[in-house]
Amino acid sequence: MHPLALIEYSERKKKPWYFKSAKEKPNSLETLVKLHKEEITLGEAFLQTSIAPRTLKQTLTLWGPRIELLKQTLESQETKDVKAARLDISVRQLNRLLHTYLVPKAHVELPYSLNRKQARAKWGVRRSQALRVLRGDSTVVAAAQAIDLSERQMHRWMDKTLKGQFDLGLQVLRALPKCFRYALATEIETEHAAAAAHLIGYWREHSLKSHKMPETSEAWARADTRRCLIGLFLGEVTFDVLCAARETPKKQLASLLTSNLVPLGVSWEQAGAFSVHHQETLAEILNALDKPEAKPKKNLPKVKEEAHDGIQLETDRKIREKA
Repeated sequence: MHPLALIEYSERKKKPWYFKSAKEKPNSLETLVKLHKEEITLGEAFLQTSIAPRTLKQTLTLWGPRIELLKQTLESQETKDVKAARLDISVRQLNRLLHTYLVPKAHVELPYSLNRKQARAKWGVRRSQALRVLRGDSTVVAAAQAIDLSERQMHRWMDKTLKGQFDLGLQVLRALPKCFRYALATEIETEHAAAAAHLIGYWREHSLKSHKMPETSEAWARADTRRCLIGLFLGEVTFDVLCAARETPKKQLASLLTSNLVPLGVSWEQAGAFSVHHQETLAEILNALDKPEAKPKKNLPKVKEEAHDGIQLETDRKIREKA
């Protein structure tokens, strides 16, 4: 029988036998270890723990020599995963054992201001780890271990937040270039929604793919408008230098740049106020639009010469040559 088997059972009318979970036995592990080593009698153990002798016998039968290992493991300062692996049980079963055999820590009422400060610090750490996962700088497993959460709980927490605010899932973000993820994380960190969700939707809707960025150009006067926008967003050239190179007034150049950004739903004035990561995202989209996927050419079969109106095409060709 498994160590977590239900110790006590009871019978209800017109119902089969069913097992009940073990009762709480705080501070009883030391007594159980002494009883197993026959240092005390069953009666003395009953007086120390107020646990029925029958229950004490069943507990020792279930655990046997491992009762001392159980005590050392539950009282150690190791993580729950390590404890569960040592006892060869799941973390959920370990939590039940901790609740059964260890005295719960006394709840200390803190002043409201101090309690709120600790809560903010706790959620600040969790939020920073979630943002690291969102940017792609950390994995869900590493972040969950850093803030003492299960991997499943971390997944559910992040997916709920992303779908509730941006209608996006963590699995969707993993397929995007890193600049998109950094732009979205910036909006969450600053609590100011800009255009990251819209740009991600545009990227997915048009099935765009990332391409290598073009080399830095020095002849901005001859560059097309889209290449100028990429250079502006990547910091290769400033707006003033571009105006001087093209000998164009600022207002006229701003209108020209905006006309190329209209499909993305932003203007040049708005894009100029975006963060660095948002501008990198815009450059990524413009570069992908500038290089559409080349469709493979099909090998068309050669057209055979066929008869036309009863006259061979070959005969027509000879007649034209003679003429």
